[in-house]
Amino acid sequence: MMSDVPLGIFLSGGLDSTAIAALARAAFGPSLNTFAVGFDEPGFDERTHAALVARALGTRHHSLTRRAATRRFGICCADSSRRPKHQPRPVTGPGRDA
Repeated sequence: MMSDVPLGIFLSGGLDSTAIAALARAAFGPSLNTFAVGFDEPGFDERTHAALVARALGTRHHSLTRRAATRRFGICCADSSRRPKHQPRPVTGPGRDA
């Protein structure tokens, strides 16, 4: 992989994200950044698992906590003005306006 900005992996601590992080860590070394987002509700918080995986892989791990109120529409969509809007036609690709 090539990038003009630092690469990072979203890490939940589950099997899929752990496997991807392990492969990326093997390719990029200890400078790989991993990120986990948790909520202030214990049932929705995977940061503990993500931190264990990050420690085992030796990545630069970053963790963020969000309030439960932002969970419903995702982090970027808690503000209704920022929620995705319906598009009557594809924005790109076949069928888009010329």
